[in-house]
Amino acid sequence: MKLHRGCDVMPDDSGLVCRQARLGGVILGFFFAAAFAGMPMLVWWFQGPWFFVVVGGLMAAVIVPILLGDLRARYRDTNWLLWIRPDVIWINLRSYQDRSPLDSPSVVELKDGDIAELQRRVERYTVPGSEGGRVRYKLESLEVELRDADTSEISEAIADGRRRRQPEQTLLGFVKSRSNVTFYSVSLPSAKVIRIAWHGGQGHGVSPGLRHILDLLAGRVKIAEAADERRPDWSQLSDAELDDQILSLVCAGNRIAAIKLLVRRRGYSTTQAHQFVEELTARHNAPSPPRDASTAD
Repeated sequence: MKLHRGCDVMPDDSGLVCRQARLGGVILGFFFAAAFAGMPMLVWWFQGPWFFVVVGGLMAAVIVPILLGDLRARYRDTNWLLWIRPDVIWINLRSYQDRSPLDSPSVVELKDGDIAELQRRVERYTVPGSEGGRVRYKLESLEVELRDADTSEISEAIADGRRRRQPEQTLLGFVKSRSNVTFYSVSLPSAKVIRIAWHGGQGHGVSPGLRHILDLLAGRVKIAEAADERRPDWSQLSDAELDDQILSLVCAGNRIAAIKLLVRRRGYSTTQAHQFVEELTARHNAPSPPRDASTAD
């Protein structure tokens, strides 16, 4: 197992490349862009209040370029997640939204012998809805269990990617904006497991499908039986399950859902919940402590 800089590894035609689906991004991007752009026009057409036309137009002028920027990001060469070659598997830890330089360690090289087993994991859970009730999610992930338990370098690389400052962008030709990365596909739920969100959840959609990937790798590494975890409804989670769900949402970048859980289940104010999630995010993305030299062996 080795860690490489992103600029030193770029997929070519020598293997199968998995990436955030471009077609799905096109459909969603144009759908939401058309919705935001068309809203003020509809209000004007039906002779609605001019105030809503102006506000809707300003919102569209800001949000539509962001949506189109996200769409462009899906077509960049850096939008790849897994590269399967005959002799090695590469995992890209960077989010496709990350526009920072590629000079930091962000690509994991795994030989077949580094992998203990692969597993398809399905998680079903709910979060509070905007107006009460619940929103149901189903997330399909690929879990890569490693033989070597020391994944401190990978942990640090993931944390560094989430702390990395993004370059400024210009909106409307003069408005400077610096967006944060909010879409994460790779996490490290335990010391020996790399989890790659594949399909579902908060907008994950990797192509090709996970079943095809596991069939392709079945002759090379051990494929474990699929795991299907059904969590209780958000309103019925125990304290331990609630803590785990909040941390899972924060790790996935879905801080809004985590805040809603804290407000609805713990009675936090929105400000308190936001502060708690920010602190939890900072702790989770903090640098890993240095290994004790006396235990390095």
